[in-house]
Amino acid sequence: MGNIEESLEKKRKLLKVRISADGMQAFITLPRLDNNGERAVYSVQDIMQALKEHGVIYGIDQDMVLKLAQDPIPGREVVVATGKPFRDGLPGEFEYRFQRNLNRKPVEMPDGSVDYMSIKTVETVQEGDVIVVYHPAIQGEDGILVNGKSHPAKKGRDLPPLGGKNFTRSEDGNTYTADISGKIEIHGNRITISPVYDVQDEVGTKVGNIDFAGDVIIHGGVTNGVYINARGNLTVMGLVENCMLHADGDIFLLKGVKGNGKTMITAGGNITAQFIEYSTVRAGGDIMADVFFKSKVICDGIITLSGKFSSAVGGSMSAVEGIECYSVGNEFGVKTEIRAGISPERLAEVVVMRQKIKAIQENLEKIKDGINQFDILGRRRGVNVQRDPRRVQLLRAKVRDSAVLQEGQMKLKEMENVLERGTHATIMIHKDLYPGVEVSIADQKLIVKDKQSCVEAKKSETGVRLERMD
Repeated sequence: MGNIEESLEKKRKLLKVRISADGMQAFITLPRLDNNGERAVYSVQDIMQALKEHGVIYGIDQDMVLKLAQDPIPGREVVVATGKPFRDGLPGEFEYRFQRNLNRKPVEMPDGSVDYMSIKTVETVQEGDVIVVYHPAIQGEDGILVNGKSHPAKKGRDLPPLGGKNFTRSEDGNTYTADISGKIEIHGNRITISPVYDVQDEVGTKVGNIDFAGDVIIHGGVTNGVYINARGNLTVMGLVENCMLHADGDIFLLKGVKGNGKTMITAGGNITAQFIEYSTVRAGGDIMADVFFKSKVICDGIITLSGKFSSAVGGSMSAVEGIECYSVGNEFGVKTEIRAGISPERLAEVVVMRQKIKAIQENLEKIKDGINQFDILGRRRGVNVQRDPRRVQLLRAKVRDSAVLQEGQMKLKEMENVLERGTHATIMIHKDLYPGVEVSIADQKLIVKDKQSCVEAKKSETGVRLERMD
């Protein structure tokens, strides 16, 4: 009996069993000859035992095993077992039904011009619009290897719901619907829908002034001394003439500005315009345009005259972080001033603010000392001085000056941030810099004597120098 078992074991060893690297398949190869040099023949039991000895216990193809026993295929590897494939779960996903990334910069055309009408400043939705659909996570399914072990699948995790305001989430939590019509924005996982003041026509004396706590969109122009104040962004698609515009956010003037010396435009953020003529413009951020003509343009960021045909002629432009343009001035020598970095006037403002804060701090210390003296005197005399009118007056002064100090410190921090941003400011002129142009970097100044091309103006110890750009 022992000899028979030993013989069967030797016979099974001639069977070659291989398991794939991922453990999902098992292969067997039958020999052509047995130990005695005769044609090898294996029973179902022989094949199954060989698989078992190699740890193959799951997904065995019984039909293939029977076929190999009845009609062997010697010398060729055959799949005899297949595991159960695993299926990784899929995470939850939000399907946004509105455009999230707006094109807020004009598109440069093949000829070098710039298409300002390509700018999209705001995405709007209507009340009742489905703005987001949530697709819940799909759970995965574990697999099983041919050795019977489990192959765990990745779990599908659901996302937390979106926060925000002016929309409603359905009972199942999967559909978000706008409660109002207006501008839609997303920041992180919060969606906000805000009212928008939308004017389809021109704004003039017929419409009158506009003061709105949100975004203002004007599809026509703005004329006739109108004042517009937007506490969000302001977009004007038509021509701007003889008016005053202000926005706490960004301003987009897609057809440009003909100011006639009576137009003033200010923004807390950026200003983008096709052209600006005879106007005063100031931005807390950047300013981008094609043409400045006899205007005063100031910003705390970067001024960019973007198109290959862009120019600044007459007037002045000043930018804390730097200027990039093509042509400045003209062949007739019209007076044009350009400045980058921090001006001496702004440095003086910082000095004044620091002195003001120091004076407030010193006064606060005196007030605190006065309150403390009242308290000491009260303890000595065993009297409650909390309601003494003089002490109450000091407390009020302390509250008032503390608020003024906090506001001043915040403003000083903003001013110092501006100083820091202007430290390495330069002016890059990609085409022509004409004689008569006054170029300033911080407190240094240069009046251009000869026409220059493709130069960068930088501050040096001896003044402003112009370096040729490649």
